[in-house]
Amino acid sequence: MKPRQYGHLLVVLVLFVSACSNESSAVLVRRTSTPTKQATPTSTQIVHVAQQSLPKGLLNSAYPVMDWVFNITCGRAVNSYRNGQVKGAIAYDSAAWLYPSDGHLVEGTQDCDRAALLGQARNQGVPTLITVGVDSSWPEQELAQYIDQAASQPQVPCSAQATTSICKIVNWAIDGGYAGVIIDFELVNGKYPQIRTKFATFMQELQDALHQKGLLCGIALIHKISDRPEEDPSFKGNFFEDWRLLSRLDFLVVMTVDLDLSLGKPGPLVSIDWVEKQLDYLWQTIPQALSKTIIEFPFYGRGWQQDAQ
Repeated sequence: MKPRQYGHLLVVLVLFVSACSNESSAVLVRRTSTPTKQATPTSTQIVHVAQQSLPKGLLNSAYPVMDWVFNITCGRAVNSYRNGQVKGAIAYDSAAWLYPSDGHLVEGTQDCDRAALLGQARNQGVPTLITVGVDSSWPEQELAQYIDQAASQPQVPCSAQATTSICKIVNWAIDGGYAGVIIDFELVNGKYPQIRTKFATFMQELQDALHQKGLLCGIALIHKISDRPEEDPSFKGNFFEDWRLLSRLDFLVVMTVDLDLSLGKPGPLVSIDWVEKQLDYLWQTIPQALSKTIIEFPFYGRGWQQDAQ
């Protein structure tokens, strides 16, 4: 889950991987030849891909940042937006917690008035999206079952009376006045039958329903450097996310967080080597989605707390 379980604060900035473009772009993809008796050097091959552009208006191209606002930082965000010119977008966390048992949503605890946050964002012309997450106390099997059931339901137009799992999310976003939804599911049973396909179906159906209302659909992807557990020390429940199947969503947020969030001191939690490996996986897996991929970088927030005092 996002760092809401931890007692310290995290300041999160989310940046573009590349500029938005509808045109084909050349991407450098590193290829390693099959080992022989003599070592062969790693070669670089130019692969031309059709980039899928980010939805217009999501991020300011001159300042491509998405501010992830947590429950404990909501009040500071309102003051910050009131006192300065905001050029990015807002991903509002803790305002939509999903219960896998029946798909209903609740608003989490926060230290500011939601209307105040949205009002400040609108005054700045900043799009605000809601993050839909699931508390880590829910069993992984139950969230997998929820995804299966939600993806299997006949989809209907999301009127105010609609009760499908998809429409519950869509209507929550509409009622809250948000510009779109970011799904942040992390603890899912990766061994659930066909979970990768079912999750991709769920996300595509959610996007279709959101588009019918003029809203955007994004996803927070768990960091990954390989599809093989033995090659990825952080490989846990992220097997349920097939990046290839999810690459058609409006935008992708890659949670580039390091292996350890318990350093207990100010500063970044990611290493250059770790970021490079994740970018490698991104380029090798879904190069067509580079232009609409956003990278998330966390920072331990003690220094920010001191500044605010």
